[in-house]
Amino acid sequence: MFRYGTAVALALAVAMPVMPAFSTTISRTVPANKPSVLWPIFGVDMTLCNVYQAHDVKITGLPSNGVAAIVEKTIPLPADFAQCKGKMVKMKLLVYQSKGKFSGTDHVTVTYTMPSNTGEMNQKYIEYNVDVTVK
Repeated sequence: MFRYGTAVALALAVAMPVMPAFSTTISRTVPANKPSVLWPIFGVDMTLCNVYQAHDVKITGLPSNGVAAIVEKTIPLPADFAQCKGKMVKMKLLVYQSKGKFSGTDHVTVTYTMPSNTGEMNQKYIEYNVDVTVK
């Protein structure tokens, strides 16, 4: 019986899709036909200013009227992290550029896993849906 139960549990785990632990929709306005950062993809410990890298970063919903890419750069932490002022961190950025003279709305979805501040063994699956307004 134990083997049968284990086999059923494994079959269900393989057959069922992974649902995000966190999913949200954000909106961004960008200029037409210029590369624009839609979302920085990283985690940070606000107390120690330690940065946690995202894993398995994927664009799972491609835009209809532009192109999206994941770009890795080393940049200073945003102003939101005043206590970490000047700290340079390596992070991934979701970048979007509209096609030609397109203006209107587009949509991009990105998914990734992020370690919690307790270590790599506790990964959170995250999904961001980005509504893009191109002007």
